[in-house]
Amino acid sequence: MLRYLLGTNEPYIISPEHLNYLNGRNLRKLMSKHGLNVEKIEWTLKVLPLAIGKLPFGGIAIPVLKPLIGILLKLIDTLHLGIFVTVYARKI
Repeated sequence: MLRYLLGTNEPYIISPEHLNYLNGRNLRKLMSKHGLNVEKIEWTLKVLPLAIGKLPFGGIAIPVLKPLIGILLKLIDTLHLGIFVTVYARKI
């Protein structure tokens, strides 16, 4: 989602070298293939104020958006749109 907001100013993704081709189903399949049972998968998005500052009018928008950022980040995490994936798995 951040890449849509920031476009070419997105500080985390450098395509085509840095793309994420995995989803929950693929991660579970990969872990299972290697003898791991997935307990939990989390997608998170960590947005720094610096990243928001790169948006058009970002410097002005930070004080206005600050109260909404927590809610927006929780929604992004819930919809699995985050860019960081953490997999918790146990050896079978």
